[in-house]
Amino acid sequence: MKVTYSTHLVDKVEAAVTQALMHYNDESSGGMYTRELPTEILYCLSPNRSINHALDTFGVNASTKELIVGVIYPTSVYQSNDTILLDYLSQIENTIQGTMNASLLITQSTKNIDAVCQEYGITNIERNVINKSNDPHKSLLESILSRMASRDLFRP
Repeated sequence: MKVTYSTHLVDKVEAAVTQALMHYNDESSGGMYTRELPTEILYCLSPNRSINHALDTFGVNASTKELIVGVIYPTSVYQSNDTILLDYLSQIENTIQGTMNASLLITQSTKNIDAVCQEYGITNIERNVINKSNDPHKSLLESILSRMASRDLFRP
């Protein structure tokens, strides 16, 4: 299986959702930084501790042309023919104006590696090391995920 940059995008979102759910469910570790789970997910995607920066970088506004829609649904109640979930997904699809195009996401994501590296503070020296590794895509993902995870180690 060839790993593409889109896999990294999905992995980053999955890591952010996992972090946000941990914050949501564990008040003993400080709880959520934001008031709502969706904004907590965006906050967890952000490379710094600024909710404003997270919303500016990852939020939706009038000029947004591409977005990722995720549905958090408990696996304990999920069934493949779940009519409630299927109705909900249909409502989401009808609400979004535009077309769903996963292949465009993959193409565009590949072009945005420089912007992602800049956003997460990955230096040219680190990128050179990443590019020389046995699996550059995995190494880049690990660099990004380690930055996302390390924020929780130093919570105020």
